[in-house]
Amino acid sequence: MITLKIALAAPPEIEAYIDELTEYIKYTIMPSYLTPDECTYFLSMNVLDPQASPVNRYNGLLEEALHIVSSLQVLISVIESLRSQNVNDRARLLFEHNSRKLKEYGFFFPLTIEYFVSDRLHYDYGDSYSYQYAIN
Repeated sequence: MITLKIALAAPPEIEAYIDELTEYIKYTIMPSYLTPDECTYFLSMNVLDPQASPVNRYNGLLEEALHIVSSLQVLISVIESLRSQNVNDRARLLFEHNSRKLKEYGFFFPLTIEYFVSDRLHYDYGDSYSYQYAIN
């Protein structure tokens, strides 16, 4: 007996949204918490770039795309929540689970939650490269 499974491809809008979320993490969130050298280093490692991953399990299917979107959204929410609260076990668990989920699909994200805690330096990339301590 032959069994067929019908799979739906992710629409272009969801693919574009995945790109938006990964760009937001790489070019908005990371520069806010990492030094310029750290950003350069992690970007050279192809962070959140499934095309450069040897374990790219993302096949462009709708179910996979929705898992990726939700994992990216959770990472963003957890990171942004750390501006007003300390790291707790739930935040750490959510961060680690969703980082692993992204890695399963080839979205390499080697940063730990400690990179985003409020007592690290936050960088301001305005007119000059200055930095200041984060204030909750």
